[in-house]
Amino acid sequence: VERIYTSHPIVTKAIHYIEENLSNDLCVEKICNELFITKSYLNKLFNRYLRITPGKYVTSKRLIAAQREIISGINPTQVFEKFGFLEYSTFYRNYKDYFGYSPSEENSKVIERRIDI
Repeated sequence: VERIYTSHPIVTKAIHYIEENLSNDLCVEKICNELFITKSYLNKLFNRYLRITPGKYVTSKRLIAAQREIISGINPTQVFEKFGFLEYSTFYRNYKDYFGYSPSEENSKVIERRIDI
């Protein structure tokens, strides 16, 4: 688990909670309930310290975790639900927007990256 520390303890606690619960039913409201803060306050803190909304942060972490699984050989259609995406089409769209290519293209990209090294 990646450990990120910020100058604000609530942001650090939120990040730890997100990292530990990527495969669980996770939403911004649950993070706020866990930390006993409001959604607007969490948004304000994330925007100030990380320059991203909590929701986008969660999505990016889930996509990176899904990418690791795909690289390890798991089929993308088996990965999307594990990381909180209800439909494959939503996962596909988010993955392509985030990485610039589709989940099924991931292993060819890994090969390209290895060749470039």
